[in-house]
Amino acid sequence: RGDCTTARCGDGVMDSGEACDDGNAASGDGCSSTCTTEAGGEGCTPGYWKQTQHFDSWVGYLPTDRFDTVFSVTLFGNKTLLQVASQGGGGRAAMGRHAVAALLSASSGGVDYFYSVAEVINIVQGAVATGTFDAAHLLFKAQNELGCPLN
Repeated sequence: RGDCTTARCGDGVMDSGEACDDGNAASGDGCSSTCTTEAGGEGCTPGYWKQTQHFDSWVGYLPTDRFDTVFSVTLFGNKTLLQVASQGGGGRAAMGRHAVAALLSASSGGVDYFYSVAEVINIVQGAVATGTFDAAHLLFKAQNELGCPLN
């Protein structure tokens, strides 16, 4: 690598041969200690959820719901779930985008998502409390990109 580090499972960088890499070597969090995805097997990307033709797939939440209210955090001010899902950028923006997708995948009866709604909210709250946005982003991203079974 350009930064002289050696590629390894658990370093937070998706390398060839890894199905996921959430930045740790723990199993039971959606990405195993060998960088393979764990049970759940489905998830829809932020790109899916932000399309107006898919708003009928939103269960329990509306595009106009405030991110900070839904997740009980202070992070994006008055931005809605749709606005956060639609924003670009890394760090907290990337975590927010994938957190919205995770929340909606978890709340959908049609998606076999690894995390429950409560777990998604807890992960976001932990990331906000500790500033570990990249780790939370990678957890959600690994699950959100498994394949969306919805229309």
